Amino acid sequence: MKKADKQIRLCFWCFVFFLLTEGIFRRWVLPGMSSMFLVAKDPFVAYAVILGLNRGYVRQVSGQIMLLLSLLSFFMAMTLGHGSLFVAAFGVRILWYFPFMFVCAKVLNRDDVLLLGKILVLMLIPVVLIAMVQFLTPGSVLMRPVGGGEVDPDDPAFSRPPSIFTFSPAVTDYYGVTYGFILYFLLSDHDAERMKLKRWFLFTCLVFYFLSIPVSISRTHFFQTLLISCALLYFFRNNAKVTGKIIRIAVLLAIIAPILLTLTSVQSFMEAFTNRFETANEVEGGAANTVYKRVFFYNVVILADAPLIGAGAGSFTNVGKTYLYGDAKGGDADLSAISSIAGNTESEWGRVLAEDGLLLGFFILLFRVIIALNLVLKAFNHANRTRDFLPWLLAPLAGEMILFCQLSLGFHVGFTTLGAIAAFTALKRQPRMVYIPPAPQPEMPKAPAQPVAGMA
Repeated sequence: MKKADKQIRLCFWCFVFFLLTEGIFRRWVLPGMSSMFLVAKDPFVAYAVILGLNRGYVRQVSGQIMLLLSLLSFFMAMTLGHGSLFVAAFGVRILWYFPFMFVCAKVLNRDDVLLLGKILVLMLIPVVLIAMVQFLTPGSVLMRPVGGGEVDPDDPAFSRPPSIFTFSPAVTDYYGVTYGFILYFLLSDHDAERMKLKRWFLFTCLVFYFLSIPVSISRTHFFQTLLISCALLYFFRNNAKVTGKIIRIAVLLAIIAPILLTLTSVQSFMEAFTNRFETANEVEGGAANTVYKRVFFYNVVILADAPLIGAGAGSFTNVGKTYLYGDAKGGDADLSAISSIAGNTESEWGRVLAEDGLLLGFFILLFRVIIALNLVLKAFNHANRTRDFLPWLLAPLAGEMILFCQLSLGFHVGFTTLGAIAAFTALKRQPRMVYIPPAPQPEMPKAPAQPVAGMA
């Protein structure tokens, strides 16, 4: 393996390490250095992209254009926008994660993806158990806020357990990516055996995964589970062998569910989860209306109100708003008024258009749509052609996150990138083992037989 490829692979695993441990460092280990761990992944992403450019690994037009758009975005932020070098660099770094996807997919192989899946699956039970403890004891040290300090159980930020991650949406991202791997290993005996994952352990992980839905008190977690489950059922609608496995798993879950529901703690989880759904539905007008607003209204409709030239890259991230208008500048600006141009807080498209304007932001969003659709369609065609369903279990969630996830948040852009890298890498055709027979050896001339003494 070439030296550059080894370095890119090392950058990827360092990226994975800091993504999965960021919350541990920012909450408990080194809370005083919280800001440093917020961007700990970014140097490895940037270095891998530079190495990939030198090796010619960014051959996809979408990746190349995202790099070009990042340069244009930085230039516009410094000239026509806010003019802050720090904020512009912080905002533009998001676009570098897209070529990072293609660079890693070029270097990594299927074994790397399976190893990643194994790591995520092995983490699941401890992650859910910590979340359960946080739910039941909201004032404990396990709920310590990012950056240290005292726990305030009445703070809305502590209403949902984040487990080992920074905030609750981060653990939701982790659950979504991990669910695809759990299903794959359960239905693929060969790769589960290669990764030394026992079937009973995988089924236990699946039980804990479904238990994590009410524990998380997250509607996003619930909808992500539906999305991946529908992708699985669609692909296996004509596969009798795997359909039988799915039915057996569903029967076992149906047997275990009533037993779990008799536990007082599980009843508390379910009550909080259903209350969350009912309250949100009353405010937003039902689940269907919620999906419509988050996917369409808050994103697409904002195109009509977008300015031609935005405020500059990074200006509507949490870090950018604090640095430009908050304590970092010694002022107490009304951030709600400043952010009104970005639309609802759920609107990722509104943030992009508010920062880069319609002139540049439209193309950034366009190529995010292209990358997402390209990934999902490739995974779908690959699954139908090869019956390899690993990319298909990872691609729908990764595509949805590329389209609509709030990438201004470090954990969102991290897990979006992780899911996309795993899906793109799993799409690669594995090299076939070609048997090359040994070259024929020339026959040596036989020595003439020697007469035996005493024979005439």
